[in-house]
Amino acid sequence: MSRAPARLAAAFTMLSAAAFGQCANAWAVNVSLPSLGLIYDSALWDADGPGPLAPRLVVGGPFQGAGPGVGGRVMLFDDTTGLWQSIGVWPTEQVGAVAAGAAGELFASGALTAPPYTGRVKQWNGVAWVQLGGAFDRPVMAAAILANGDLIVGGDFTTAGAVPVASVARWDGSAWQSMGNGLASYVDELLVMPNGDVVAGGLFGVARWDGVTWNQLGPSPGWCLALAVLPGGDLVAGLAHNQVVRWNSTTWTWLGGPVLPIPTAYIEALVVLPNGDLVAAEGTLIMGGTLPRLARWNGAAWTPIGTTDGAVRTMTVRPGPNFDVAVAGSFANVNGLATNHVARLTTPCPAAVTTIASGCVGGGVTLAAEPAWSGAVWQATASGLPQPAFVIGVYGFSPGATPLRSVIPQAVAGCTLHERADILQFLPNANGVARASWPMPNGTALAGAQFRHQMIAIQFGAGLAILSAVASDAASMTVGVF
Repeated sequence: MSRAPARLAAAFTMLSAAAFGQCANAWAVNVSLPSLGLIYDSALWDADGPGPLAPRLVVGGPFQGAGPGVGGRVMLFDDTTGLWQSIGVWPTEQVGAVAAGAAGELFASGALTAPPYTGRVKQWNGVAWVQLGGAFDRPVMAAAILANGDLIVGGDFTTAGAVPVASVARWDGSAWQSMGNGLASYVDELLVMPNGDVVAGGLFGVARWDGVTWNQLGPSPGWCLALAVLPGGDLVAGLAHNQVVRWNSTTWTWLGGPVLPIPTAYIEALVVLPNGDLVAAEGTLIMGGTLPRLARWNGAAWTPIGTTDGAVRTMTVRPGPNFDVAVAGSFANVNGLATNHVARLTTPCPAAVTTIASGCVGGGVTLAAEPAWSGAVWQATASGLPQPAFVIGVYGFSPGATPLRSVIPQAVAGCTLHERADILQFLPNANGVARASWPMPNGTALAGAQFRHQMIAIQFGAGLAILSAVASDAASMTVGVF
């Protein structure tokens, strides 16, 4: 039973003969801004946190927004209406960074576009932008949110309100705080690692905050402008000299290179695709003309995937079955398609997740299944399982409608298996919650392959006599390729 993931991988490999063909990425421009304006930063904002609203794309820059609430420099794209709208009215300074938290927080930072270039940080309270503490003496151009909701900001400043700081500061909910001795020079990027550590990139290279002090990660690889985390946990950094490097907890190594056929390219943004590939973007504002500014790393080589007539300053992953990458900056076209500073990198082979039916009449055990992407780790979680109980994951490549009682006579009446039981897997039951996962094979051959999943919980009595059994909801997955 413990070999189920390997058996599933083998089963999908055999399904490759039914592949849908190639799944080359495509560009969509339906997120084009309604008015001119350079975009400096973007984020995915879930306004109601764990509530029912879907996360939406937010961008910030020196532009003046169009649409409802004209005058804002922070704008939101509504996928339901296909329209942009300003989030409140922002004062005269440009917006250099936006950051969104898991509980629905939204922060933005700005700086005056003329001397004395002072910066401010504000939080959206649902009605208006509220300034956090006093002003900074220089621009604030990077932001990240910790798991506890605290905000970390970076830039080219020496004071946060009345507090002496060095290029980085922390908002604890009521006041700005210094972070040790700070950093030696301008901070371009901030990133919160999966374990909660904060990593900063800038002219100094890359440094990690250990809760007390900043520690340089090895010899400086150069001017760091972008940071990302690979699926295995390794950190990658985009540099100002057309390179991307990888930190393996000990040393920096080059990821091929150069990234783009532009000797002076600045790698301004990095994102990770579902299969672990990287996309890097070039963001030099002073470099004109239509040039290849986006490239993809497949683990062995960089391949250009997009040309633009202006800088790409920021990229944001929008996860889910319709996974895409929102790309934004100062361009008016991408791959020859006219757009206004924003475009989407998409796939013609999307993933799909469909809830088939409740496992038992009246429900009770819910199943939340993630999209299945080639090269990624697929996961599903069942909640509301009886305790104690053994849990079995059921995987099938064909639909079914088998009464659970025909398999386990002691099962609760009205429970059904909605797939043929091709593969079974024992799963741990922790406080009524069980999780299934396995790494999906990588490659376009899996595009469109389908499988179903369900979980069965069996309760035993004395002498391992079966007392009862129930089934979770069932889901059907279509494998996507990006």
